[in-house]
Amino acid sequence: MTVKVRDVMGKVAITVPLDASFAELVATMRRFDVGAVTVVAPDRHPVGVVTTATCC
Repeated sequence: MTVKVRDVMGKVAITVPLDASFAELVATMRRFDVGAVTVVAPDRHPVGVVTTATCC
């Protein structure tokens, strides 16, 4: 069985603006109980992702 991205992704993207403070970022993640948020530029295009995950 192959797992598709659509099977594990959220249906709503939680975003923060590029100029958000770290405190605002943490508050947003806590409010929505998520481990990652998309960072968006003023034109609403995604420019990055911040996660609580650690890697390797």
